[in-house]
Amino acid sequence: MEVNLPSGGMATLPLCRPVFPMWNGAPIAFAYGKKPVLEHEGEPCFAELKILRSFTEVGWEGVWVGTYGGIHYLRSMPRNGM
Repeated sequence: MEVNLPSGGMATLPLCRPVFPMWNGAPIAFAYGKKPVLEHEGEPCFAELKILRSFTEVGWEGVWVGTYGGIHYLRSMPRNGM
């Protein structure tokens, strides 16, 4: 991807467009208002957690900071509304 710089120059940036499989299993109990559910290693997963897991699997550390119903630090799918 090429980007015009304010200086008039041009920068070439890498571009990544991952495609994530949708969850085809049983509906989950709490879907945050019909939030899309993806599949990760045979389990349902929200996109935020799918990306987090992709990073942690190669050595990064992190959490998903959920603010629905208060602040929650998640590394796995929420159960029953957190």
